[in-house]
Amino acid sequence: MHDLPAILLGVAMVNVLVLPAFPSLYAQAASIAPGRALPRLALLLPLVVAPSTALTWLLDQQLLAPLQLGELQPLAIIVFAALVSQLAGRLHDAWIGADIALPRSRLTFNAVAAGLALGATPAPASFLAAIVAGGASGAALGALDLCCAGLRDRLASSALPLAWRGAGIMLVTAGILSLGLGGFAGLWHS
Repeated sequence: MHDLPAILLGVAMVNVLVLPAFPSLYAQAASIAPGRALPRLALLLPLVVAPSTALTWLLDQQLLAPLQLGELQPLAIIVFAALVSQLAGRLHDAWIGADIALPRSRLTFNAVAAGLALGATPAPASFLAAIVAGGASGAALGALDLCCAGLRDRLASSALPLAWRGAGIMLVTAGILSLGLGGFAGLWHS
């Protein structure tokens, strides 16, 4: 349970530092207006992670555990998170419109990462607990992603020494955030 905040912070750092550097992985990066698509992505993330976590829990309880195939649970998380995120992207485009590009690759990556991060925690006891855990994990990752993206934009416009610009200051900031999150995890455990 103590690893979940660190894993989610690592995923947010990958979103901020790594994905924009690879246009093939992050094809819509140039077309995304920073103030418009990222908040929608953060709001959509809990709605994607919660059902995929619940479906994985249901599959695990009804099929994988009785057949002693628990090793396949990470694969089930990946498949359900990818399917639900692509469905959510299509529903977003149909209901909201395609005028605001939603980065489906980033949504899929975040949903899979949040689902796999939940694999580092004890398994939920019920279907409702799986929905709540998935929604909370997705909301936490969405909030961290928004914070890190906003921080990246603020740091890009500030006067920093050349050695600290870019990934250097983001990694130092991630370290400070992880220390703070580790402190909160220690308070929760006490």
